[in-house]
Amino acid sequence: MIVQPPFGIDSMTWVIGASSIFGYGVMLSDVRVTFPDGSTADLLRKAFPVGPYIAAGFAGSVQIGYRLLSSLQQFLFIPPTAPQIEQLAWQPEWVAEHWAPEARKVFASCAVSEQKLGSRLLMVGVSPDQDMGAPEIRRVYLVRFSSPHFVPGFMHKGLNVAHIGSGSNVKQYTRAFRQHFRYGASSLRTEIGALSGWAQMLGGTADRVTGEHPAQGVSPHMHIIVCRLGDIAEGNNDRRTYMPDGSGPILFEMPKVASSYDEFQRMCRERGSCAEGALG
Repeated sequence: MIVQPPFGIDSMTWVIGASSIFGYGVMLSDVRVTFPDGSTADLLRKAFPVGPYIAAGFAGSVQIGYRLLSSLQQFLFIPPTAPQIEQLAWQPEWVAEHWAPEARKVFASCAVSEQKLGSRLLMVGVSPDQDMGAPEIRRVYLVRFSSPHFVPGFMHKGLNVAHIGSGSNVKQYTRAFRQHFRYGASSLRTEIGALSGWAQMLGGTADRVTGEHPAQGVSPHMHIIVCRLGDIAEGNNDRRTYMPDGSGPILFEMPKVASSYDEFQRMCRERGSCAEGALG
């Protein structure tokens, strides 16, 4: 039995996908989790590379989110013995359309209590055979999936952004990001001086806006994944700040986070929290 999540339910998190005009895609995800008793903690990684030049992040039920990511990773697994493995890549449109039935099966197999929390997934993928008018600038796809049916929603624009989770409902957050997705935006020029400079600007914006406008369900700590054909780079928005009086530095560092559901359960037991029913 598939349960339709109640109207208006939204997961307490912020996951952002972006397609660039430079031939790469970016995914940012915060690390906050909300427990059934309403308490929150920064201890959950929600976005990962899942296949050759494809990344995905989840919002909603933590248990279902990790099961969906595991399903997608298995779906995209390429055996090490495959010929010319370094040249293999998945077409994001094909992946989205053919994996969607698997996502429905995963969701339907989960406990009704978890289904009621809802589940969303955002995918960023680089096309191996489509470009933006120049062979070196690959087309990047953003795809959203929502429970219970997980019908893929494609965003085809060359310069685009998509959000899932409660952060997508904070006007200050979406407004701050919008400035980077206008042709002629000053942030686009940062790519001239630094590889993935535009992606770094997105990470800095997420850091700044969450600090200026705190939201209970969103953490200022962000994981950052940059996908380009032939490479996936991972990082975060750690920083150190030196004060004018010479004191410091003040460190802003990623806390210890769970990268699997088993690890999340263990960390929950250690802090006396309930993993079941947790929202990411």
